[in-house]
Amino acid sequence: MLLVKSWKIGFLVGIALLCASVSAQAFTLFGITLFGSEEIERIEVIDPQTYRLQFRVEGDQALTKRVQEASALWQSQDEPAAGSVGLIARARNDYALILGAMYRAGYYGPKIEISIAGKEVSGLSLFEEFADNVPVSVQVVAGPQFHFGQLNVQNPSMS
Repeated sequence: MLLVKSWKIGFLVGIALLCASVSAQAFTLFGITLFGSEEIERIEVIDPQTYRLQFRVEGDQALTKRVQEASALWQSQDEPAAGSVGLIARARNDYALILGAMYRAGYYGPKIEISIAGKEVSGLSLFEEFADNVPVSVQVVAGPQFHFGQLNVQNPSMS
């Protein structure tokens, strides 16, 4: 009986020592930080690819803002991409993101052009290499906005 109690106590002491040796960074529960730092640790990119973004949307300010909020290139322009492959992937992904934002605004025929170093992204090979601070251009032409018309439903009288 004494041997069983000693084993349990030894096990619990071992677990406590193991937990004490591991330092906790932070503990968050339901969005509330209970202890530790809320600072987000930046992840270092191994092959950083910086870019200069030129972003143009034909339309009003609200549409421009909506498209910019959807764009990964716009949102992450201060953070380098993971190499040229990461930049190409980010740019290719923007076609769908921008198209979705345009659809939600009622523009069903936009023209979206995204280029890196003057070359259309859809035609770039993943093996392309770019210089630092490469120019990236996003041009969006909205086209006509779809509007619902007036709908009249008539029930012919039953005679």
